[in-house]
Amino acid sequence: MNDEYHKSETGTAVQEIPEFLPILPLKDVVIYPTVVVPLAIGRENSIQLIEEAAKRSGLLGIVAQRDSGTTGPDCDNIYSRGTAVRIRHLLRQPDGTLRIIVQGLARIQIRELTQTKPYLAARISVLGEEAQHSLLVDALMTNAVVLFQTLMIFYSDLPEKQVSAVLTTDDPAKLVYTIAGILQSDLESRQRLLDSDSIGHKLKILTAELANELQLRELGKRFAAQNEQAMDTVDREVWFQEQIGAAVTEVGGSAGDDEWQSG
Repeated sequence: MNDEYHKSETGTAVQEIPEFLPILPLKDVVIYPTVVVPLAIGRENSIQLIEEAAKRSGLLGIVAQRDSGTTGPDCDNIYSRGTAVRIRHLLRQPDGTLRIIVQGLARIQIRELTQTKPYLAARISVLGEEAQHSLLVDALMTNAVVLFQTLMIFYSDLPEKQVSAVLTTDDPAKLVYTIAGILQSDLESRQRLLDSDSIGHKLKILTAELANELQLRELGKRFAAQNEQAMDTVDREVWFQEQIGAAVTEVGGSAGDDEWQSG
């Protein structure tokens, strides 16, 4: 690995991240800058990567696999944009697997794969974040926070620290990544948000995802209420029929449909 450091493409020093990093592909996972994520590591080459990275700087790059069914990811099956992360905690399990906690530092672009065995490594560049405010960005931020607060009734177990991070930050990129790390979007949507260089575009993607999830949650709640009401109606009808049957049995008769008279 090379110890050379560089600045982001925008010319601002995002993080002191080496030009060469080990690359860890993950199935159905996109990690964003600033976000803290727990991971389970089970593949032998991935375990080796993590252990060696932990002994060095603790830094590595994480990218998503395009096809989660592939067991041996290569350059054709990984997204070229991912996130540089730092290992914050590492725990070895009795079965030999690892449990780690990583924190996203900055977006990265894979420029060239420099190693494929025993694990991937690449020459990367750090992608800067367009964090300046504008009327449009501020309006989109406000809209995202309002949608997030409305959606929170469906996330009752969300840690207060995450909620506070959303409600108190004035950094557009941090707002986007914190909320996006909570949402249960599909892989392509998460990757599209990470790929975008424009904070305004990121916020538009995020608000669309928030609105979509809110609509789905509200529809689910409405259907659940309708099903509960229907079940209550069925239960009442069953109870009524049972009472009629019991009364008819008591007087020694029967109550077929043809014996009921219309008024």
